[in-house]
Amino acid sequence: MSDQPPFDIAHLDNWFGFRLGMTRAEVTDKLQQLGITGKTYGDGQLSAEVSEQYISFWFEVEGAQRLRQMATDGTIVWQGRPLDGLLDEALRSLEPLAQTPMWEANDATEEPFPEPGDVPAGPFTDEQLLENATVWLPDRGLGLVIWQGGVMDIAWRETRDLPAKFAGPVTEAQRQLSKRPDLEDYLRSKVPQNTSAADPTPTPKAPGSYLNTILVWVCIGLLAFIGRKGFKEMQLWNGAPTLEGQFISMEDVPRKKYLDLGPESVRRHMPDDPTQRREMYHIAYRDPTGRPQTVTLEGAEFYVPPREAGEKVDVVYVDGDPPRVKGPSRARNAAFVEYMPWAMAVGVLYIVGMFAIDFLPRLFRFAARAIVPKSTNVDLDRPELR
Repeated sequence: MSDQPPFDIAHLDNWFGFRLGMTRAEVTDKLQQLGITGKTYGDGQLSAEVSEQYISFWFEVEGAQRLRQMATDGTIVWQGRPLDGLLDEALRSLEPLAQTPMWEANDATEEPFPEPGDVPAGPFTDEQLLENATVWLPDRGLGLVIWQGGVMDIAWRETRDLPAKFAGPVTEAQRQLSKRPDLEDYLRSKVPQNTSAADPTPTPKAPGSYLNTILVWVCIGLLAFIGRKGFKEMQLWNGAPTLEGQFISMEDVPRKKYLDLGPESVRRHMPDDPTQRREMYHIAYRDPTGRPQTVTLEGAEFYVPPREAGEKVDVVYVDGDPPRVKGPSRARNAAFVEYMPWAMAVGVLYIVGMFAIDFLPRLFRFAARAIVPKSTNVDLDRPELR
């Protein structure tokens, strides 16, 4: 557990000794004094972990390279109240508000200072803004980067570096919408599927949309492969000969703790469940060449399991190395039993894949955070907490 106190930014004029307006050289010198090596992203961005808080710095790219923005995706509080929840929760933590919070139709940490021509024209729906945009508190210079209704990052700028054009004020309806428990699914359902007739220019696809398409085609391909294998399995058992066998004896064996009804190729690797048992039937039969053989089958393999030793039973035989033998009931449903779990696994893969793609922005940030070397020294002089 971290020994650092919560990072409370209320009433601060610096973050860990870094102030807006510092030059890039001053920021770099300060990091060196703290024993921190930052990670450079292009000409205008530098990131580093300072006192266990991951901070990104954005500078002007000309002249003295003045520090224009700082941002963090770490845990930040305002007078002890967290700012990393839903939009409505974050704004409640920041109240009372001297000015109405304003929307910027842009992610202030993905592209903090876009060219005027790159700013979307609008108008914007509530759903579009809650999907990915930034809420600014102009009097404090604080920006809340919103992703799917929640605060993903906190940005800080001087007044002169705030957006020149806002997309409108934060409304009560938007705050209430951010509290929907199904907000992620709701926002996805509101994504336009077709280009407007009034605007024939197609909107460039986000990288995630291409990954969604790839995931869909991969899952379709896997389902087609599984369906083909299942169809061949069904044909194999439908054409297999039925042989007469003789019931020898029955024994109880442990059920499998997981996937007891799954394919045998998977089930055999599962641990035994010491609390549950299943009945296994030893059957003697002669293969198509006349050689005596034995097989052990479970009760579900038969429509009516045998009870008396010597009782005649039918078994279905598929030649191979080794041969496969099933009871009549299981042979009829062999394709379903063997391949339906794999089809379900593809469904799980799709759900997990969609979830991962939705969180790609956050995953990229975590990856970048892992790459940045951590400080080996601790700044004992914590002016931001005075």
